[in-house]
Amino acid sequence: MTTAETHSLLDDLGLGRMIWIDDFFEASVDRIKNSLMRDPAPLLDLGLKGFGEVAALSADDDKLAQFEEALITALNAASQTDLATLNAAIRNRAARQENEQSDVPSPDEDLPSETILAACEMLRVDENDRLGFEAGLAFLESLDEDEAQKVSFVVDLQDAFQVKGIGATAGVTILKKIYTRGRSETVFILTHEAEIASEAAKEDEIAEALVEELSSKPLPCVISKQRISVTEQADLASGIQVALKRASLRQEVYRVGQAAEKHAASAVAEARKNMCRIPPEELDNFFVARAIRDGASDLHMIERIYSAQVEKSVRHMFVEDSEVKSAVSRIRRLRDVPLQTPASPTHPAIAKFRLDEMWLDGNFLQTSFSPLSLGDIFQTNDAAKRQFILLGQLCDLTLREDGNRAAFSSDLVHFKPIAEPEKKLKTIDLKVGPDGGFMRFDFNSASPANLRILDLASMNKDGAVKISTVQAPEAGMLPGQRTGLEKTLKLLKAVLGNEKAKAAEITKAHARCQLTMKIDNPFNGIAKPSLTDKNGVKELSWNLIRTGRLQSPYIDQLMDRQLMLVGRRALDIEYLPE
Repeated sequence: MTTAETHSLLDDLGLGRMIWIDDFFEASVDRIKNSLMRDPAPLLDLGLKGFGEVAALSADDDKLAQFEEALITALNAASQTDLATLNAAIRNRAARQENEQSDVPSPDEDLPSETILAACEMLRVDENDRLGFEAGLAFLESLDEDEAQKVSFVVDLQDAFQVKGIGATAGVTILKKIYTRGRSETVFILTHEAEIASEAAKEDEIAEALVEELSSKPLPCVISKQRISVTEQADLASGIQVALKRASLRQEVYRVGQAAEKHAASAVAEARKNMCRIPPEELDNFFVARAIRDGASDLHMIERIYSAQVEKSVRHMFVEDSEVKSAVSRIRRLRDVPLQTPASPTHPAIAKFRLDEMWLDGNFLQTSFSPLSLGDIFQTNDAAKRQFILLGQLCDLTLREDGNRAAFSSDLVHFKPIAEPEKKLKTIDLKVGPDGGFMRFDFNSASPANLRILDLASMNKDGAVKISTVQAPEAGMLPGQRTGLEKTLKLLKAVLGNEKAKAAEITKAHARCQLTMKIDNPFNGIAKPSLTDKNGVKELSWNLIRTGRLQSPYIDQLMDRQLMLVGRRALDIEYLPE
């Protein structure tokens, strides 16, 4: 890879003016003087012409004023070469101190001038845009907020010319100033405090120091000085192109997110406007009343309309929006720049995004008192933590307004985590585990389950399948759930403490308490309830809690397999040998 190729990549990524803020470019005599006043060791080590008297005075604490005066005189008379030598000595001293305190091994010297200048050329950093820290802050103060030209930044994390504690965070101070500008610049952080393999970890560390400033912006891209500590131009170009890819991937994803936010808001506004123009009689009859008749929330249809309009708008955005199409083009341009291949995902957001696609969270279901539905997951409330999924036709499972449904029972199918998937007719292995692993759904371990009892999970805030003598409908329940709870209480009143109930009624009630037809393993802990009496309050519990709901297309695969098994033809026994 060459400098020309890197320039071409900069053009294709739309990166224009690049500002590099680094103590390497520190040309202020005052800042060099202040640093040497704090620690004159570089003077003693270098033996520069014209600084002999200054070095001698530095050793005498009683001659501090004479030392300062002599130092100012020598610095004003020094050549640019000598000033550059002092600059390098001060930076190297800071690098040694950093290495002594850091857990990350790093060189005892800062990047050589040849490397920094070559990198400046590759990134097309103009000489006037190569700034020390004070000059960099002044530049940011003067930068026009409405400037049309894109500006990107390279910022050294440490300023060797400041007091030790302050200098270590000088780069963070610059970042805060950059990110308060209200723009979305591409920002690179140059540091010895990260190896190539730990650049992402350093980015997270910086993000923690800039929580407020980065609340709605992409993280800066860390460039380990190790990445560009090379001697060959091709290696330097490769290192810089990797940094450009790391930064640009985040930047383009951020831009796509901005576009999606705008399109989603626009879709909601348009849907709201159109719905509010529908006559109230039609809103009530076709949306609200229809949802109520089918046992859903009053606003179920409205939720569907908003969700569908947002989905449609975002889907069209990826095809029609010019900014998104530009982002796709820029990402494609980066295909040939290789990044390290992680052994496995480590960032928690990756697993979260995947789980959010596959599962509805149990807390969400319980907060909304969501009625029983296809794909509901139940887990035993004991150490075994056995899990079951509810399968059945959605229309049969739906609880209607009058508290009834088309079916009395539906199937609970046992499933568990496995190490390796297998292909068998009566089991199906899906990669839906919370840890990214496989779960085996076993149709041999399935049993019809009483839906009226399972309904109790949607009527308790903790998702438990239980009922007590003092239980009453919650305020957020649907009419069908309220009616269903009243009917269940009536059915189970003999068990729950009606002292006047006859023996036959008690026996009948106990039969109605059975949740599953199967009572052997793995259903032995949930088939029949346990009865407890605490301070006169009796409670029946089936040792189950609803913990979530599996989403399409995974639940579709399970239903397809179940229907295939139910509908397949079995042959009679063949009595002739094969």
